[in-house]
Amino acid sequence: HETKIAGSESLLNSVNNIVVPAALLDVTGLTEDYTAEINLRSYLPVGVQIARDVTDTTAKVKITVEQELERTLKMTSGNVKVINVPKDIMYETAQSHEIYDVAVVGLERDLDSIDEAALKAVVDVGAWLEAQDIDNDTLDGTYYIPAEVELPEGVFTTQPVEIRISFLQQELFSE
Repeated sequence: HETKIAGSESLLNSVNNIVVPAALLDVTGLTEDYTAEINLRSYLPVGVQIARDVTDTTAKVKITVEQELERTLKMTSGNVKVINVPKDIMYETAQSHEIYDVAVVGLERDLDSIDEAALKAVVDVGAWLEAQDIDNDTLDGTYYIPAEVELPEGVFTTQPVEIRISFLQQELFSE
């Protein structure tokens, strides 16, 4: 929206935009589109005013509300990368044909941009061991460890994606 303003040349040269308080455009709780009408006169710098021949001093700001959608995507175990496994630990993940459900939420356009065949995840065993306070020497057996799924900006998982990993101490394996 363009509005003609008047004032001294030096003041006008310094005005590139008119800033309004964010509270005027608060979208909290909106469930449908909304148009805010803002009287620009109140937000002009000192010494600048609306030009005399301008009769409408309001700007209309249209806010379009998009609902978030939930979807369940499918990810193959072959697209799961396991990192930071202690060096003396052998591990095995699910067969490459196993499919994981990935429950996500986001805007429709963002969800539609996801290629399920390219969906990837990372399991950071070292970080998980630290968070669970598990000593490397006692790591043995099968665990379900949360994976970090790589998703586009604005898309989030709604529940953890847990990957089954079986661990075996290497010294036990070599006997």
